Amino acid sequence: MEETIDPIPSDEKLRLREMIKRKEEELRRKIDEEEERLAQIEAEEAERKAQQRRRLEEQKRKRLEEAQKKVFQKQVEKAAKRRVSRDETPQRQQGSRDATPKRRLSRDETPPKRRLSRDETPPKRRLSRDETPPKRHQTTEKISDPQPSATPAVNIFAQPLPGEEAATPLCLVPCGICGRKFGEDRLSKHTTICNKTAGKQRKVFDTTKQRAEGTDYAAYVARGVHLMEHEKPKTKGWKKAHNEFQKIVKCARTGVAAPPTENPDYITCPTCNRRFNETAGKRHMPVCKERNSRKPIRVTRRK
Repeated sequence: MEETIDPIPSDEKLRLREMIKRKEEELRRKIDEEEERLAQIEAEEAERKAQQRRRLEEQKRKRLEEAQKKVFQKQVEKAAKRRVSRDETPQRQQGSRDATPKRRLSRDETPPKRRLSRDETPPKRRLSRDETPPKRHQTTEKISDPQPSATPAVNIFAQPLPGEEAATPLCLVPCGICGRKFGEDRLSKHTTICNKTAGKQRKVFDTTKQRAEGTDYAAYVARGVHLMEHEKPKTKGWKKAHNEFQKIVKCARTGVAAPPTENPDYITCPTCNRRFNETAGKRHMPVCKERNSRKPIRVTRRK
């Protein structure tokens, strides 16, 4: 059986629509109130920041005015001091002139000498053209060496400072095993360790084996090839080479061209007459002989 749905009556529909409209209006009103409140808060914050900025500018301006006033006052005080000093100097000069009037001297009279204070130095007198400067007094007597004192010299650095005890000399006793010297209080501890290590033979570290580890050279080191004595090749004709070297040096000193030299250790190829050392000559000779024994290939050109 199919279920039948009862249709909603029209009065109920109208009531629901009115309720939805009422709720929408309430939401819109709340949103508007929140927006107005946020705008008011932002305006208050901006006004507070502007007041704070104006307050800081006013404080800065006041400080600048106070600094300028101080500078101006200092300049005024300096100017007043200068004015007072200028006014006082002529009065002093005038008072001194009035107190001690100077008398004009005649031609025959000489001015009286002024007494110098302890800190002052006498002024230098200018010499005329005919006068000569006075010579300094030179002593001809030789300075005698001070007489040697009867008491021997004392080394003050070797003596102990006040409040410090004099250092007692150390008494070192040699060890009976290794011969090294130690203090009496350390000798007993050393002998126990020296007895343990005296019988042991320390293993020698092989640096060649350590370096060759992980390389191709390790196989030769394991077989002991590197320890085998290799015969050094004997140099032939070293005397002749030495004499030729001396000739080259002499020619270089005199500026003469040195004569061509030949190495006595080289061998001559019988085919091409070129010279090589013993190893290269053995490798070159059969190849050179085979190359020269071949018949030359004739190349014919077509007409």
